[in-house]
Amino acid sequence: GGDDIQVRESDEIDDEDGVFEVRMPIASTGEVRNEGDDPLTRAELEGFARQIDERAIGVFPGHGRDNTIAAGNYSPFERLGDWRDGEFVARSSDGDDGVLMATARMPDPESLPQSTGAYRRGLAILKEQAKRGLAQDASIGWRVDESFPGGLDLMEASIVGIGADPVTNTDDDAAEVVAREAVAAGADPGELVERV
Repeated sequence: GGDDIQVRESDEIDDEDGVFEVRMPIASTGEVRNEGDDPLTRAELEGFARQIDERAIGVFPGHGRDNTIAAGNYSPFERLGDWRDGEFVARSSDGDDGVLMATARMPDPESLPQSTGAYRRGLAILKEQAKRGLAQDASIGWRVDESFPGGLDLMEASIVGIGADPVTNTDDDAAEVVAREAVAAGADPGELVERV
């Protein structure tokens, strides 16, 4: 598992000390679990990618509802870092189906003083899970606002236990993607399963 996740420590990416990064899917054009929510479009995800590159979009645990690090929704004390390098990656031949990839850039817990307590521990858990290839889920918080690229304001993207979008799991296996595309191209699902 964890094929879509990449962890890089600061000495592998630049001269800045005390940073680690996790690259992962954070949104897709696929169906979401939240009842009544429409799937996002390629244009909306490309707008999110631009916003990630142009603004400081925060990485939070559990949409600001996780009190492990700090109490209070979206407290600055629970902000784990910022998202960088937004990119829409097409997963269909017409390019309309795809996923928004981004990199969570966070302080390396080993560079933080012991006095940072729960913040340091939370980052250490995420870093260790990522290094061991344990799947991570992401979920985004946004609102409709035509003044933003793509017509939606990306307010935050969280690392969560269960994402609203099942594709935003770092364990999204390549074989599953190939199977989805084969069915979309006209393959009979039953025949595909039988042959595999």
